[in-house]
Amino acid sequence: MTLFHPEAILKLLIHDPFLVYIVMANTPSAIKKVRQIERRTVVNSRNKKSMRTQVKKLRSAVDAQDPDGARELLASAVSALDRAVQKGVMKKNTASRLKSRLSLQVNRLTPTA
Repeated sequence: MTLFHPEAILKLLIHDPFLVYIVMANTPSAIKKVRQIERRTVVNSRNKKSMRTQVKKLRSAVDAQDPDGARELLASAVSALDRAVQKGVMKKNTASRLKSRLSLQVNRLTPTA
């Protein structure tokens, strides 16, 4: 005798394929919601990853004291941050704060004329 209906038990993988969370969804709408959350989590993590990659590249260029490379990477990092805001991965003020701080770091690299 099973305690739970087989369709009601859904395995939801979050971040780590070895950690399996069992979600007990009782209604069809709740089961659908779990599926939607699972798909959205994958998309959001992909968007976050690409944004973080751009920011890390920029920070490594700043650490390497490369003003020309940092200027080019700043544009792509700002674009990635704006895209993250548009996709709902990051809040607008958080992205604005990051863009401001990154711009300051890049501007400090360039010598004043």
